[in-house]
Amino acid sequence: MNFNSDLLQSYFETAKPILDNISKIKDAISEDIKLFEGYLKSINFPENFRYQIDCRNAFDEEECEYLGIEESLLWNCEKKRLFFVKTTYPIIGDGSMWDVYSPHIAIEKPLIETPFEVRKIVCTGNHLGKLLHAIAEKYDVENKLKSYKS
Repeated sequence: MNFNSDLLQSYFETAKPILDNISKIKDAISEDIKLFEGYLKSINFPENFRYQIDCRNAFDEEECEYLGIEESLLWNCEKKRLFFVKTTYPIIGDGSMWDVYSPHIAIEKPLIETPFEVRKIVCTGNHLGKLLHAIAEKYDVENKLKSYKS
């Protein structure tokens, strides 16, 4: 396809390989999540384990207030599922402290069932790898992971 605008043509040539492979890209991310979850199931990982992805203050337009937001991955050993959890906290005073005694679970669902944007952030940010490393580090009695950089 050739556009009259050189600038549009340049954008098109950059975007086309990505747009032509949207299904492949989405399937690859979903497959990695399923394999990761399947691995933790296969070893019967025995405990709940939380890994924090992000922690920030943000303005909630619906509530017209600033909230503390924590996003995490949670391995739930009873359900044998990997969850994405988004928790909000009221902010106290000047915004430097969160009311950790008043959390609100905004989202808690299996990671594979979250919107593509969430799964993309988890995978492209290497959060699955970092979660795996954090789990292994907890049990690394011989310090074998010390030289590994996440």
